[in-house]
Amino acid sequence: MFTKGGLTQRKATVVGISVALGVGITQVSGCLKGTGFPEWVNTVFGTSAVVVTTIFAIILNLILPKEKNQQA
Repeated sequence: MFTKGGLTQRKATVVGISVALGVGITQVSGCLKGTGFPEWVNTVFGTSAVVVTTIFAIILNLILPKEKNQQA
């Protein structure tokens, strides 16, 4: 789906950063535990890379500027 209309730098950035964060959460066990993080953060984000990847993809899609030909 993200390659529809061509793979642009913006789309590659959204996908790349989201996947990297998702993989990072799974590789560093307990990174969302400890002081400074409430228990619900680990419950929601710390158990599944899919959740982190999806949330960050949505956030990046909303905050990164659109390409000139996509602005509406």
